[in-house]
Amino acid sequence: MVQIAIRHGARYSLYPELIKDKPYYLYYKEREGQLSSVGMLQQYNLGTLIRQDYVTNQKFLPGNYDVNSIYAFSSNVNRTLQSLQSFLIGLYPLRTGITLL
Repeated sequence: MVQIAIRHGARYSLYPELIKDKPYYLYYKEREGQLSSVGMLQQYNLGTLIRQDYVTNQKFLPGNYDVNSIYAFSSNVNRTLQSLQSFLIGLYPLRTGITLL
């Protein structure tokens, strides 16, 4: 058995008031603490790396998603849910049997 613990990817600041005098303040304020597109890409890339090692090289995980082989959990916070989803899309891309709700 292998357990992998990952943290969410890059996110917008939890403290946008630190840049209150900048022209992009409102943009950051609306996204406070949310996962950024960079964070989504980080998690996707991590998923592809894990796939390369555990699926392709070691054949430890099946090539197609199998509900009996993978258990994924996230806290109920948007940035962590999006991070997990991005990671899983990298680990099991389209046409490998995963269904994301």
